[in-house]
Amino acid sequence: LEAGVPLYCDGLPVHGTWRVQPAVKLLDDGTGRQRMAYVALDDDDQFHLYRQIDAYNLEDVGKLRLETGEPIGANFLGAGGTGRLKLVFADWNGNGVADLIVGTPRHGSVPDPETGLPQSLGLPGAAVLFLENIGSNAEPIFKRPELFKFRGEPIFLGQHACGPTVWYPKPDADNPNPRTGLVVGQEEGRVMFFAREDLSP
Repeated sequence: LEAGVPLYCDGLPVHGTWRVQPAVKLLDDGTGRQRMAYVALDDDDQFHLYRQIDAYNLEDVGKLRLETGEPIGANFLGAGGTGRLKLVFADWNGNGVADLIVGTPRHGSVPDPETGLPQSLGLPGAAVLFLENIGSNAEPIFKRPELFKFRGEPIFLGQHACGPTVWYPKPDADNPNPRTGLVVGQEEGRVMFFAREDLSP
């Protein structure tokens, strides 16, 4: 790989809160074209959507919002408590629209400081959240987040942010029906697999 270079928006480096893994996926932009969509946390510690112009430049599309019109926040702490979320685009419910899978630290508070998950449950631990896109790939709108549960029990994974991704294995002769699921890295260095059939939502 070549050395990393900043991404720019309106001639300025794109920046926001720290330690965030952005979600990146090729999606319909509303004009019939497929363009790379990029979601990160902005300086307000809120989910923000950009679209790729070229290898170095992004177009500012604006803050992502809930079905209520409210922006989607990330934490209830300031300064060093901001950022830290791990964002992943995935069509989790199989309807052709990209949802967001979000790994949080224990103090994560998505979508707002008062009622956000997981901290409003009493700081039980880092969690993986599902934000269903009830809009479209071109104009996403999200429902309030839900905790991922394993066989009916919420998944909590320590204090520091966990890193989820969705596993879509390819079938082969030895394994014609591989198990789709959630792969999550957590603070103790373990990588955990949760089969789709054991998870809700």
